[in-house]
Amino acid sequence: MDGVLIDSEPLWKISMEEVFASLGSKLLKKDFEKTVGLRIDEVIHFWNKHENWGVVDENQIAEKIISKMEVLISQNAQALDGVCKTLDFLKQQKVKIGLATSSSSRLIDIVLRELKIQHYFHVACSAETENYGKPHPAVYLKVAEKLEV
Repeated sequence: MDGVLIDSEPLWKISMEEVFASLGSKLLKKDFEKTVGLRIDEVIHFWNKHENWGVVDENQIAEKIISKMEVLISQNAQALDGVCKTLDFLKQQKVKIGLATSSSSRLIDIVLRELKIQHYFHVACSAETENYGKPHPAVYLKVAEKLEV
C-alpha cells in the first residue's frame, strides 16, 4: 500500500517526528529509513530500545502515530500515478485484487476510502494480525488464501 498506492513515507516521517519529539527523540531521515516497511509495533519497539525511552506504553505511542497518520492521510491522500488506470485494467480483466500491507487496518480503510478505490479490492489484509510483519510471507499468504488462489 505505502509506496504502491500512495506515497505515505513523508506522512509517516511527520507523524513519527512529532510523537518521538514528545519523548525527547529527534528522528533524522537516515534513522527513519531504518524502519521503513515494518509494522508500527515493530517500529516503536526498535526505537524504544535504540533511544532508551524507558518504561513507556508502546501501544499508546503506536496509537498516537496511527491517529496522526489518519489525519494526514485524510488531508493529503493522492494516488500515485497509474494506480487508478492499473486497477481499472485489472478489474476489466476480472483479476482478483488483494492488498497485503504492514500498515494497520485503520490505515488500510482510510487510504482506500480517501482514494475512492476500495471497490477494486476483493481482500485487504494487515500484517498487524500476523505473528510476523513483512517481509515475512504470512500476510501475503493470508491474502492468497482469502482470494482462493
